[in-house]
Amino acid sequence: MDAVPSGSADRRVFVTTLWGVIGEAKRGDLDAQARLYQTYFYPLYAYFRRRGATPEDAEDLVQDLFLKLVADHGLEGVAPEKGRMRTWLLRCANNLLLDQAKRASAGKRGGDALTLPWDALDAEARYRLEPADPHPPEHQFDRVWARALIDRSLKRLREELQAGAKAEWFDRVRVFLEGDVERGDYEHVARELGTTPNALKVAVHRLRTRLRELLREEVGQTVESADEIDEEIRYLIRVLGS
Repeated sequence: MDAVPSGSADRRVFVTTLWGVIGEAKRGDLDAQARLYQTYFYPLYAYFRRRGATPEDAEDLVQDLFLKLVADHGLEGVAPEKGRMRTWLLRCANNLLLDQAKRASAGKRGGDALTLPWDALDAEARYRLEPADPHPPEHQFDRVWARALIDRSLKRLREELQAGAKAEWFDRVRVFLEGDVERGDYEHVARELGTTPNALKVAVHRLRTRLRELLREEVGQTVESADEIDEEIRYLIRVLGS
């Protein structure tokens, strides 16, 4: 995905969204806690797997981490001045690995658990499809983190279109938002949708514009200030391409 240009409108959006979900999770909002869990479960799961944990232990470690953040009020230590959420969570994960020998049996499967939705089997199946990565586990964490933010933005975009009864249409054209478009693809899909290639290209351009706005909002909730959004997006794009 191309880097997203900044602007004064972005700065106004940033003020209302930065760390908003964290603040809600701190106050015990279950929807906010579920969003944090669903968004960041897989990057952490993949990281623990790359660090040598079994599928079961990786799931336990993520559960333990979120229990510390939510049940033990660990989110009180999160604030914009703490820096980027990506690096903060990775630091928490490494601290947990250092302390894992002290974990009580109650923290294992069957003990305390978050009542938040996630399919661990799906996470492991997804992990097995990850390409071989010669870089350190921290690099893969950043790459999976970037993918999670893009997936979250795509999900929000689909939800917006679903409200207008266009979710199925979005599912058909989503491919144009996620990768290179082979010559002729627009003609083929346009015929399927009963439109012209030019009209479809205009519609996809609008989708890309909105997707970039949503991605800016997602990234804005993980960095310290609006000035860091562009830098963070450029970094994540580099990670995805490496």
